[in-house]
Amino acid sequence: MPQCACWKTRSIAFLLGGVDEISGYNYRLEYLDGWYKKEDALIEDLYNTNTPGTIAGEGAVAMMVSNEKENAAARVLSIVTLHSSDPIEVQQYLLDFLGQHNGLDISLLLSGENGDNRTLHFYENAEKLIKNGIPVARFKRMCGEYPTASSFALWLACKLIAGEPLPAHMLKKGRPKSSTQKHTYL
Repeated sequence: MPQCACWKTRSIAFLLGGVDEISGYNYRLEYLDGWYKKEDALIEDLYNTNTPGTIAGEGAVAMMVSNEKENAAARVLSIVTLHSSDPIEVQQYLLDFLGQHNGLDISLLLSGENGDNRTLHFYENAEKLIKNGIPVARFKRMCGEYPTASSFALWLACKLIAGEPLPAHMLKKGRPKSSTQKHTYL
């Protein structure tokens, strides 16, 4: 977030949100481009299909954001976005990100793995970069694929920090910390 003197001198709050609604037109274009599975896929089998494509999704997330620590549900330390088809670039980007946040005790990796076998290697490489024993959960089975699906992951992380249990079907490996422990989600 850009540094601004106003953040340090006064209380600021604003509504932050992300909304994506898929139209029939966009669905057809994205389907023809290979975004979605050609075969019918049951949601519970999404991660076991070993085929190209994923399932379409749409969503809306909105939350209040402020510079006040009191009564905060969560603290966002860093947000980065990278769009690349180069596995080496993605791996280096993740290594740099983890290096910048080296002192954090990561509680859980919320993975955007979406059941598309063409992109699975990116998620598997990310899992290899985090310390052993850190649990991995996948959220796309709950919301599908859409451009702002990471806003769903942020909302989900806030719910988990607040003590909501992680649905068992989301867990890919490991066991999350108890809800009474301090959490850092990646």
